Amino acid sequence: MKWTLVILSFVVFGVLGVNSAVPNSKASHIAIGAAVSLVMAGISLGSSISLFGALNPEVRRKHGVSGIAEGVLDGYMYMLPFLALATLSTLLFKWQAAMSFASAAVMIGGATAGTEMMKRGARGMKNMLIPSAIGFLVTMLWMGLIGSISKL
Repeated sequence: MKWTLVILSFVVFGVLGVNSAVPNSKASHIAIGAAVSLVMAGISLGSSISLFGALNPEVRRKHGVSGIAEGVLDGYMYMLPFLALATLSTLLFKWQAAMSFASAAVMIGGATAGTEMMKRGARGMKNMLIPSAIGFLVTMLWMGLIGSISKL
């Protein structure tokens, strides 16, 4: 269930972002935005799980890759309040800030995933800094790609 919610959050952020970036967006714009967002979800989640596993062998031994994935998902569940805010601001208030909310959501999700890893026994600031760096890179790329859909 968590996988579905987190991945769906990325997709909805992408659709809202395209809706903001592309006035009178077509179904093809929305589909491309959703596809780009699925890729960004895979990059963000996959790199977080891989790096946490590689940098925390004691946690990987104790909890396995599934325990690390569970911690990452627990962290990324914090995207949901930002998704609610982005949805309301886009649909109700007609703001064009969906990707700003998405950026904050991914950064918070990554940092919280680091906190979840620390709950499982990981040590060091690397568990906060690395997911924040991943979040920064993913959101910069994601926002750029969503913005470039308007050029299609």
